[in-house]
Amino acid sequence: MLAFLESTVYGQILTFDTVLTQALAKTYPIKLAEKEVDIRKRDVWISRSEYLPQIQGRYNIEYQGDLSGGPSLVTAIGNSTIPAGTRFQNGANLTANWTLFTFGARGQKIKQAKLGVSVAAKAEKATAKEIQLGVLEDYTRALNRYQQWEIQQQKLPLLETLFNLNEKLYQAGRVSKTVLADAAIEWAEHQRDEATIKEQYLDALTKLSQYTLENYKVSDTSLSPLTSAVITNDVEFNADAFPSVQKVAFEIDQKNAEITQRRLERLPSVQSYTYYNFFGFDPNNPTRAIRNLDNRSITTGVFLQMPLFTGFKTHNEIEKAKLEKEKLQLEYERTKMMAQNDYDKTQLSIDKLQQANELQETVVLHSSKEKLAMNDKLRAVEWIDEVTHLKDKIADLNRQLEAKQTSTSFHEARIRQQLLLDAYPLIAEGTP
Repeated sequence: MLAFLESTVYGQILTFDTVLTQALAKTYPIKLAEKEVDIRKRDVWISRSEYLPQIQGRYNIEYQGDLSGGPSLVTAIGNSTIPAGTRFQNGANLTANWTLFTFGARGQKIKQAKLGVSVAAKAEKATAKEIQLGVLEDYTRALNRYQQWEIQQQKLPLLETLFNLNEKLYQAGRVSKTVLADAAIEWAEHQRDEATIKEQYLDALTKLSQYTLENYKVSDTSLSPLTSAVITNDVEFNADAFPSVQKVAFEIDQKNAEITQRRLERLPSVQSYTYYNFFGFDPNNPTRAIRNLDNRSITTGVFLQMPLFTGFKTHNEIEKAKLEKEKLQLEYERTKMMAQNDYDKTQLSIDKLQQANELQETVVLHSSKEKLAMNDKLRAVEWIDEVTHLKDKIADLNRQLEAKQTSTSFHEARIRQQLLLDAYPLIAEGTP
């Protein structure tokens, strides 16, 4: 078993930075957020189109049958010329409508669209922040499982040797059957635990693969420990500048623009219209009617339009927008509070874990290493028995695991703080 462990060569060694870089480049939520920004930019162009004239063209051909048998007359109704009598008739029409003035309603629509771009951009940054923190959390979970699995693999051959030794001692009548049974049970439980931890490690790798779209296998994937450095520059956390908080702030501004737009829509708008008509007819031949477009007419004008009564629709739309704004303001306060609490909790974790991590590295591991070295010397001269020596080795592995996981928790908290501050080196250097 030891020979197997010593000869195991992992196909790939993952680091947090590698996984984070791949996740930010490949993960679908960020790609979707990027597309949303592009979509919102199109909304700006759609809003601007209201400043331009709308031009339409139409052509029609029809047959008109006069059932009265009376004289043929030509009637003009509005911008339409209607000839009477039985005939084939056709017409072509160009229509241009142009809104000239709206007292600022169109400007508010453009403002809403631009704020929509800002909302989408902040949503993209908030998504990236969620991915960063999510990758850190899942990488830490995978690293803990990997470290547990690694230590478990080192303990299994020691427990097997301990069982075999107790079996020989039992056969020699030097230990009781209870001692032998305890050794057997401990070995079996660790075998079961090793399989369980391996399955948990696979699950953790699968979760990481959802970010990177890579296929990780337990047999050829190892994880590097987390490392972090102290933030050298004075960076303070500002909850108002956190992406998810800024996103809600822009949504509030967008809602204010909508309320203003609804109010301005109550005011008159000035519009112009122009109709240019080609029309002709023939009493007997539809082909000649199609070619006969000699008649012309043009109509142009300006009109003032003002909504007088809309069934309280505009009033209720404004009141609805006000309520939505109040909801967004509550969401803003909640999101800001959550961001600040998350940072404060992370800072407390750093303060708590830093002392524990230093104690593990400077005292516990150092003392355990010295004790194990001394036991090796004592065992060489047979001053301690093999059973005690094996148990000390197993205890040392347990202390190593505890120290590794304390270190992992400490560095996770410090990296989390740096991610929240946008001060993590990989992010500060401009990784997407």
